[in-house]
Amino acid sequence: MNLTTLEGDEKHFLRLSKFRRRALNIYATLANDSSNVLYASDGSRQTKGIFSYMNEDFKRAWHPHARISTMKVTKSISMKELLHLINVTSIDIWVLDVEGAEEAVLQASNRGCLKAIFT
Repeated sequence: MNLTTLEGDEKHFLRLSKFRRRALNIYATLANDSSNVLYASDGSRQTKGIFSYMNEDFKRAWHPHARISTMKVTKSISMKELLHLINVTSIDIWVLDVEGAEEAVLQASNRGCLKAIFT
C-alpha cells in the first residue's frame, strides 16, 4: 500500500511529515487544476482551505476578517496530475477531505481509476 499525503497548510504539513515518514508527503492543495491558489489559514484547522472554493456565507462565518493581501499563495495540483506524478492507475480506497471543495476536485479527476469514493 502506498500512502500519499497532500496538505496545503504549511504548519500542518510539517506535523504530518514527521509522523508519516514512509509516505509521499506533498506540500500542495488538491484542486480542479494545477496553479497557484490563495490559501485561507486564519480560521480553525477545520475551516482552512482554498479561498476561492469557499462560498460567501462560509467566508462570512469563518473568515470574517480575511484579507487577500495577507493570504499565503500555495501550489495546487489536479487529481489527474497527482495520479500521473505518483504513477497510479487504480485506487482501491481514497479518503478525500478538502473542506467542501470535493465536487471541484472530482470534476477534474480521472474517475476511471476510482473503484469507490468516500468524502
